[in-house]
Amino acid sequence: GTMFNGIFYGFVVDPEGQIGSRETQQLNELYRQLSKITEYYIPKPLSYFVRAARSSYLLLASSGQRVVGTGTLNLNSHGTGPTGRIDDVVTHTDFQRRGIAREVMAHLIRKATLLGMSQIRLDSDPSRFAANALYADIGFRHYDGNSYKLFI
Repeated sequence: GTMFNGIFYGFVVDPEGQIGSRETQQLNELYRQLSKITEYYIPKPLSYFVRAARSSYLLLASSGQRVVGTGTLNLNSHGTGPTGRIDDVVTHTDFQRRGIAREVMAHLIRKATLLGMSQIRLDSDPSRFAANALYADIGFRHYDGNSYKLFI
């Protein structure tokens, strides 16, 4: 884990078997923040997160018993070798501006490197100014519409 402003954040790097109803509820609260029209957000069931943890790399940042940030790395296989896609990077509104998303991204990029990925893609809504500034600062290059790419 890492210290941010005196609060300890632990990273659950292999959440299978560690995601229960509390984590599911808290992850849905985070994903609701990403939804354009929050009143129409449909909460995902526990089975969704368990499946996601099996088929991709689901990262949770927690403060005590509270999930305060998350991000997902999906593995894609191509003829040129493995590439990655990062999805659903979000920090709880009460915990923003403390470097959590940057730390989540650093963990996901390290994992991609360990898996031998040559590049990572992500899509981000243009209205997410802070997120897009972070991605550019990390080294992602804007290349098409809402898409960004990082060569590693």
